Amino acid sequence: HKTIIDLVRDVVKLEDGSAKSEVQEINLPGEEPAKGKVAVIYLPSFYRDFQAASRGRDFKSSGNDIRRLITEAGGSKLDGVILDLRANGGGALEEAIAIAGLFFGEGPVVQVREVVGRPRVRFDRDLGTAYDGALVVLVDKSSASASEIVAAALQDYHRAVVVGDASTHGKGTVQQKMNLNDRFRSNPQYASEKAGALKLTLAKYYRVTGGSTQLRGVVPDVVLPSYTDHMEMGEAKIPHAMPWDEIQPARFSCKVDVRPYLPELRKRSEARRAADPDFQQMVADINHYGERRKRKTLSLNRDSRRTLIQEEEEWSKKLREARLAGKNRRKQGGKPKEGTAPKKEAAGGGDLVLKEALAVLADMISLSHDPDFKAVAANDAALEVEAGDLENELQ
Repeated sequence: HKTIIDLVRDVVKLEDGSAKSEVQEINLPGEEPAKGKVAVIYLPSFYRDFQAASRGRDFKSSGNDIRRLITEAGGSKLDGVILDLRANGGGALEEAIAIAGLFFGEGPVVQVREVVGRPRVRFDRDLGTAYDGALVVLVDKSSASASEIVAAALQDYHRAVVVGDASTHGKGTVQQKMNLNDRFRSNPQYASEKAGALKLTLAKYYRVTGGSTQLRGVVPDVVLPSYTDHMEMGEAKIPHAMPWDEIQPARFSCKVDVRPYLPELRKRSEARRAADPDFQQMVADINHYGERRKRKTLSLNRDSRRTLIQEEEEWSKKLREARLAGKNRRKQGGKPKEGTAPKKEAAGGGDLVLKEALAVLADMISLSHDPDFKAVAANDAALEVEAGDLENELQ
């Protein structure tokens, strides 16, 4: 008996890697209680369909998706936006430039210096913006390359408040793989040899202010405690990593300035975290992890060892569950799984870092409506533009 099964070839759409969003209602601090509508945009990578783009057709890209998600969430009617770049290892440079430009319009986004020649300034040429209100960029130690370009540009333009780990990954270089087998085949003597490959560093990324994103990464404006504080992570931990350096800054001007809000945002964040039992428990877990990493000896007493193993298993299980919950949330965009009823939960759900980022955004929205802070921010932005114009004239 013979059975014939036809396999039909089709395009597999990897939607899990696409940008997702969720709209949340948050409480805004102030004398009169108020609610704010904000969008959280989860971006796992900077993707782009290069083939479709080269043919001049409509193509899928992270920049197009984010613009659409912001519009669907309410666009200019939103009180704030969080761009979540945690665990985003990078991707297409063109998308990083386009996404940064969604929030400040036309201007330089990143500088690229190759092995020879002068640094090239890469611009976003689109005058339009997708959103010009309160903005928070959320990062961690796994945010690398294109993620760092976007976070750095929005920070250098004083356009957004960056929140997250002590620093991002620090991946500010461009590599290309060279297959040596192809080169050896031209020589009959080595045609059968497996030569492997080389990875060559061809270029380096620099912020519009001139400093490299290499090694140092992007340091957030509001730093939150993290397990990565005790991990051997980041470009700085890699042997023989290229050093940090800087070049001449690019010419750019700022239309807004979040810097006057930063001292107050940090102060409120510290007070809020100190009073939050869940956050303090997370800090205790982080410190426990740090002590565990330092441990060099183990007890040979059987009862003590069994107690230690049980404690470690319980602690590891809790950590795995917390990480899985955060990963699933970013993957699904805060939406419940199919077949389950949506749950009403506090802003940020079980993701304490997102919860704090939302609170920082709420404070930022509130301060932006405060006449005193608003006046200071406007004056500083005007001075920044005047200083930039004067510098351009001198050059």
